[in-house]
Amino acid sequence: MKLKPFFLKYLPLSYFGILMRSIMLLLIWITLYMIIDTVFIAPVRYNITGLVGFFIDNPQRSYSSWQIFTEVPSHTDQHTAAPPLSACLFCTIIFFPILLLLLMIIIWYF
Repeated sequence: MKLKPFFLKYLPLSYFGILMRSIMLLLIWITLYMIIDTVFIAPVRYNITGLVGFFIDNPQRSYSSWQIFTEVPSHTDQHTAAPPLSACLFCTIIFFPILLLLLMIIIWYF
């Protein structure tokens, strides 16, 4: 028995089904692009309040997910806690969303 990818195994029977399936298969690739784009470009905004926010010149901070991942270990006083925290952040925000989409692509296309 030869294995077929999902996009050949489950073919739609109506024009609406063909349209919806085509749109969804295209959106998988668009979503992967947007996740990768978001990691490097989209800012996460912070408003630092309290005593720290009072004494720094700009309490409004904005960093991308990649900047947070790469700069947290070197910009904190807790050097022992920062690398595991940074690794967890990388897995949660960067690695696992990309892995999830890649697995969906593998399931549907291969």
